[in-house]
Amino acid sequence: MLWAHLEESFIRYYAYTFLPIIALIWLSSWYLFSLDLPGDARRRILISGVTGLLGLGVLLGTLFRWDDTWGGSSLIKPTWRWAPRKEDKVAKLAAPTQERRGQVEGILRDWPRFLGENGDGVVRNLRLVTDWKTSPPKELWRQPVGVGWASYAVAGRNAITLEQRGQEEWITCRDVVSGDLIWTHKDPLGTFTPAMGGRGPRSTPSIRDGRVYTQGVLGRLNCLEEETGKLLWTREVLSDLDTSNVEWGKSNSPLLWHQLVIATGGIDPSSPLLIAYDATSGKPVWKSSLGAASYSTPAILSLGGREAIVFVSQFGLTGHDPTTGGPLWRWDWPGTFPKVAQPQLAGENRILLTASYGAGSYLLDLSSGSPVQIWKTNWMKTKFSSAVISGGYAYGFDEGFLACIDLATGKRIWKGGNYGFGQNLLVGDTLLIQAENGDIALVKATPESFQELARTSALKGVTWNVPTLAGNYLLVRNDTEAICYRVALAQ
Repeated sequence: MLWAHLEESFIRYYAYTFLPIIALIWLSSWYLFSLDLPGDARRRILISGVTGLLGLGVLLGTLFRWDDTWGGSSLIKPTWRWAPRKEDKVAKLAAPTQERRGQVEGILRDWPRFLGENGDGVVRNLRLVTDWKTSPPKELWRQPVGVGWASYAVAGRNAITLEQRGQEEWITCRDVVSGDLIWTHKDPLGTFTPAMGGRGPRSTPSIRDGRVYTQGVLGRLNCLEEETGKLLWTREVLSDLDTSNVEWGKSNSPLLWHQLVIATGGIDPSSPLLIAYDATSGKPVWKSSLGAASYSTPAILSLGGREAIVFVSQFGLTGHDPTTGGPLWRWDWPGTFPKVAQPQLAGENRILLTASYGAGSYLLDLSSGSPVQIWKTNWMKTKFSSAVISGGYAYGFDEGFLACIDLATGKRIWKGGNYGFGQNLLVGDTLLIQAENGDIALVKATPESFQELARTSALKGVTWNVPTLAGNYLLVRNDTEAICYRVALAQ
């Protein structure tokens, strides 16, 4: 466990930053007490040193804010206290135009929810042209956006996401082809400033049957008309469950199943873990058993011949009957740090779980009706991305580096390509990588070796948002801007 934690980037970066400071203080103290000085003189020097350190701390606290990080390393980034926040800079972005310029060229497909059609990060029946020297991505538009880590959901020509502008949380709809802002919906947000992780909404909308379902960072669940943005109903999920928000804000996307919208609870282990609402009216239908939520999105998986809601909570993995929310099984997952990655179906009745912070990654078998551990590994630590599965192998991030592990054994096959704490999709036999620094890359999904096929610079600054591939329209964004590319597809 100690070695697993030492492998975590946030531990290493804090060690690199603070160990030299601690060593300097220790050496200075040792040198002071080794000198042959009168007691009063030594005491005065010691008091002066402590006063100087405290004064330096007060000065730094006065000059800087500590509400951002350098990236997934979790190392706090100082910002001048008088500098405007990102959300304030974009508070007066362009108003909706309702224009739809240009024609669709190529293929435009729906991307109706987080991680695509099946919610597993796998794009089926499409293959990318990987020679970007002769067929590079064509930038169609680039627009400033509000802060947040939400991604785009796409239906027809509507690309919908969540942003924070000023002290409001916006739901915005753009035209995929032109980038024109079609409609917006605003909710008051107030002040949401976690110590790490940035500000703004984190969850991706879900779209079905002409309706858009969104969950804001403070737990507000909205249902809107897709074409106009008209609000149809809204619920305050955390109030409905009488619980408090999780530390870094709600990041779970709404799960749509038949006529239900399923949302997750808060941090209180004595409140319901899940709640289902009627998709048409917004009326509560059921509440699940008790538990503390984490940052993963509930998934519907077919296990043992029946559908189950599978959800990564703060302390484990749970299965629920989607018609009632009743418990089916539970598997305890040690560790109190955040669990973010999606549970992935890894063969018949098997689930792959991945995480960082020393929690370990697991393959579970549910053939008997209850989870049985097949193996555990620390060779894939996904932090806040999710692995994808192809041909008996899982591909995902291992503390910022891309890795491939064998699903049969949990052994790592290869590791390469420092993309930071980015995101990944599987498109045919190619991994589409959104690097943390904003670059986009293509990597061959093969157990043979790490092979980067193409790479291009796209966004600037920390990028944690999952890319959206709607046919050959690739949408990427971070907390300052969004871009749409048209990428070439293989025949």
